[in-house]
Amino acid sequence: MATLKIGDKVILRHVKPNDGWLLGEGVLSEDCWLTKSVTKFEDTLWEVTVQNQYNALNQFEEKIINHHDKDPNDEHLNQIALAALNEHRLNQKLMNVKIGKSVAFGDVIQLRHVKSGK
Repeated sequence: MATLKIGDKVILRHVKPNDGWLLGEGVLSEDCWLTKSVTKFEDTLWEVTVQNQYNALNQFEEKIINHHDKDPNDEHLNQIALAALNEHRLNQKLMNVKIGKSVAFGDVIQLRHVKSGK
């Protein structure tokens, strides 16, 4: 019996009563939906990943959206950008450590849409 591992690529299919495949276009839309017909195989492909952290990235995006004067020397903005970069690096490092390890009952995982990376 094969076990699900971090880094595996999967296709998710829902059976009765709503038979279909979990699909995500991912480039223009971040939505996922169930479809009965698949025209592009890559739209249905998902990667099993570790749970990522997004706190610093969300703060950075919020600061950029609400930052009206766009001062490039804004120290707070620079600190948030550095924190978001460090958070991204930590997420990547954790994925590299866990890749290939079996997913156990109770583990928190995420699915990343392979085509779009979202």
